[in-house]
Amino acid sequence: MDRYWQANAVENAPETPAENTGGFPANGNPAAGITGTVPGEWWYHAITEELRNAIIALGGTPDFTQVNQLADVLVESFAKTVSTVTESLAAVALSGSYHDLTDQPVIPAAQVNADWNADSGIAAILNRPAIPAAQVNADWNAESGVAAILNRPEIPQPTRGSTLLAVTVYSVVEQSVTFSAGSPVITCSLHSPLTGSPVTFSSTDSLPGSIAQGATYFVVQVSADQSTFQIGTDQGGAAISMTDAGTGTHSIANPPWRKSDHDPAVVETAIQAGGGSGGIASRTSNAGTATGGGAGGYGWLRRLAASLPDELPIIIGAGGIVPASGTLRSQGANTYLGDPLSPVAYATGGAGGTGSATNAGLLGAPGGTGVNGDLNVRGEGSLPVVSTTISNYTPGGKSMYGIGGMGGLYGPSGATPVHDASGRGAGGGGGTGLTGSYNAGNGSDGLLIMCEYS
Repeated sequence: MDRYWQANAVENAPETPAENTGGFPANGNPAAGITGTVPGEWWYHAITEELRNAIIALGGTPDFTQVNQLADVLVESFAKTVSTVTESLAAVALSGSYHDLTDQPVIPAAQVNADWNADSGIAAILNRPAIPAAQVNADWNAESGVAAILNRPEIPQPTRGSTLLAVTVYSVVEQSVTFSAGSPVITCSLHSPLTGSPVTFSSTDSLPGSIAQGATYFVVQVSADQSTFQIGTDQGGAAISMTDAGTGTHSIANPPWRKSDHDPAVVETAIQAGGGSGGIASRTSNAGTATGGGAGGYGWLRRLAASLPDELPIIIGAGGIVPASGTLRSQGANTYLGDPLSPVAYATGGAGGTGSATNAGLLGAPGGTGVNGDLNVRGEGSLPVVSTTISNYTPGGKSMYGIGGMGGLYGPSGATPVHDASGRGAGGGGGTGLTGSYNAGNGSDGLLIMCEYS
């Protein structure tokens, strides 16, 4: 292929057009006087030179008599390129044959795996390891007969004192009580025991026919003000209604602790004494100052049951009671494990608070303490009176099982203070001897908790 024009050729190439309107060719319509699209000299020139230059670039010589020159030079160019690339490849890359590899690894001759393949015949394991004869596991299998454990290890007994057998809360303060015929309600002269506590009855004459002297009953219900309670034959059982009120003076007490009831190996005991009452400032007016009562002492001990007597009496200390007259303070009573003359352990009651009819500074009342316990804790004492510009009364001390009664400040309005101690063993709040919101508070009773372990 080369330049070839049949007529009207010129010596020089046409000039490059200044612009290109673009678009696509279209047929003319001579009847309508519309001329078809004319390629023009530049289009013929561009096509011819583009093909001619490609032939020259690929190593050909333009020849206007040939029409396949471009195809020939393309084929030749591709062949040279492929040849150049493949000359650098290893023979195996073209053949894919293992034999064209260089540095071939040595493949050993076929082996006989003596552990698995026989020399002939059916495959078999030749070099089998020796399997010992079946053994008798003397710890589990009998030599004959039904399987049994022969060499059993010794199983140690549980550590003594690790399994809880019983927990008993003794909370009865010895006092007189009254019964009502046809009613289960028992009225206390002091405060009722706690629900679940064991209780026994005695009388100077005869008890109601529904209960027996010396028998153990359990408290099943207590009134909100702790002035009455009901009993049953079992903890949580039905209340016993009294057939009659009995005759004479009736009293309640704690039954003794008896070792034979649960046959324990170890006994743990928590002992809480009663809290003291609050001091009395004045009995004629809301004047003066007073301190709260001290909390009862606390003791804790752990003993081998074998070291204890077969039976131990239990005495629960009453909380201090605000006296009906005078300004003498009332101390909380002691709680005893055992006879008070020779107890195993005990705790002393908290001191009663002090008072002054005039505004005076006062020292707080000390708490009691534990005696003979493995752990002996002094009850919290009450706060002192430090301000004398206004009549005021300090709260009672806290115990291990109760909160002291509230103190007070005469004059300001607000919530009515509760001067009686709550829970067990706490001191009453200080106050006056007048009935009303500033009346001094009572201390709360003590208790004893017995935990028995096998």
